[in-house]
Amino acid sequence: MKYSQDELNNYYRYALALTNHSNDAYDLVHDALIKVEGRMLFKRQAYIKMVIRNHYFDTLRKGSKNEYVESVPEEASLELESILVDQMEVASLLEKVTPEERELIYLIEIEGQTYKEVSKLLQVSQGTLLSKLHRAKKKLKQWSKKNETAS
Repeated sequence: MKYSQDELNNYYRYALALTNHSNDAYDLVHDALIKVEGRMLFKRQAYIKMVIRNHYFDTLRKGSKNEYVESVPEEASLELESILVDQMEVASLLEKVTPEERELIYLIEIEGQTYKEVSKLLQVSQGTLLSKLHRAKKKLKQWSKKNETAS
């Protein structure tokens, strides 16, 4: 199967949102693409994302060699520009939420998918999805306020 660079980048960004680590994201996409190789897929992008997601959470549940488990980010240089500092603050906040919450935030806020699309992908009702998203955003706001007061 041939994949465009845009498709591969999309899968990688999704895997990165789940794993929060570059190398693990590449491995996760690679494993997922191997699993779907040779299959005739009707909705290829949605199916591959589902395979990536399922493989990630299966691996977490099994605890097999801690593959794809969140890694501690490398120390950053003190001379970062303000944009990079903001990105690091966002990344550190996202590390505090669960992988499921991070996935919701990524799919809805970053990829711009609709609630209906995400609820279908994750196989949950829209009400459940909205309440989980609300709780995740609430946690992020609380931690963000704590960081502001600590600074």
